Amino acid sequence: MTACALWFIATTKLDLAKDCQRDTELAQQHEIEALPAFSLANVCEMLRAVMPLPQLSPEEAQAQVIKHLVNRSLSTASRLCKHRKVET
Repeated sequence: MTACALWFIATTKLDLAKDCQRDTELAQQHEIEALPAFSLANVCEMLRAVMPLPQLSPEEAQAQVIKHLVNRSLSTASRLCKHRKVET
């Protein structure tokens, strides 16, 4: 997943650098040579804007946590059961 995230960030930065020219007038207004390149923080902000997280009620959040804990418990039990069968 890390490799996919890095690939996504790199290609997004390259695409934006290719498709969007930096505003030289804005750089002159701020008395700098060039505006900074698109950053990881910019990618994160962009993703938050297009993929906002749902706002859960306390009850919904609790139900989600319980569901994950139950699923993890079932997974652990299944793995232990398979491990015991291999030993016998």
